[in-house]
Amino acid sequence: IQTLRFPPGNKLRLVRELDRRVLPENREYLYEYYRDNCATRIRDLLDEACDGELRKVSSRDAAMTLRLQTRRFTGHNKLVEWLLMFLMSGNIDQKISGWEAMFLPAEIPGYLEEISFFDSRGAEQPVVASDRIVYRPEDERSIPAVPGNPLPAPLIAGVLTAAILIAGRQLQGKPGLVMEIFFRLILVSGALLGSVLFFLSFFTDHAVTHGNWNLLLLNPLHWISLFVPYRIENPDQTDQIRIRDFFLFLPWLICIDASLIMSFSRLFGLPSQDVGQ
Repeated sequence: IQTLRFPPGNKLRLVRELDRRVLPENREYLYEYYRDNCATRIRDLLDEACDGELRKVSSRDAAMTLRLQTRRFTGHNKLVEWLLMFLMSGNIDQKISGWEAMFLPAEIPGYLEEISFFDSRGAEQPVVASDRIVYRPEDERSIPAVPGNPLPAPLIAGVLTAAILIAGRQLQGKPGLVMEIFFRLILVSGALLGSVLFFLSFFTDHAVTHGNWNLLLLNPLHWISLFVPYRIENPDQTDQIRIRDFFLFLPWLICIDASLIMSFSRLFGLPSQDVGQ
């Protein structure tokens, strides 16, 4: 808990503003995870109470982007981390200032410790009068200073899944049926995720999902694959196999094209995002 002191008269102004904010007509707002959330609203109030000094001391570049900061706090759950990173676009990959990094409550106390002011007697006073820990749970999860490498787990899972599906096309009977159900579940998951991303990108106010290149990887077009056979029923029907293989490969051909686009964009410095991370 930080005990704060403010320049003369600012404490009363802060209390009045807090009273105004909790009124029924003021307490609801359009939540934006990075730029207008519960932490940024407290940051803004503290900045006003400190006569703008909080914004000044936090104007320098932050060490990490919004994406990296988010991964630090979600890395303990790889599925949640992957889903969030997939759904959010390159809007969160730009350099940010310390001011923007204070979308995380944990970032605010450190900047407050850098601020001081002169009281009515001309003496310099730090804004933070005291700082103490009231309670620390024994099972508290430590937050890493930097996020880990996001690639190994999804890369291994993807390669293994692809190998299993390719081998499973030859199976018949109950094992073949199990593999086909597994295959269909993957297709449904991909098509559903692509549809959610399409909806978030074009029909919502979630700005962090707008302009998401991951739509080239997964999108509503993947529902087409659900109508294509998976197992080889009759190896002699070569034309049928070729048509089926074409439609099965089509979504992944789009994925390959998208990956090449991302590679070229990074090679030549074009705007991009950490796709799938």
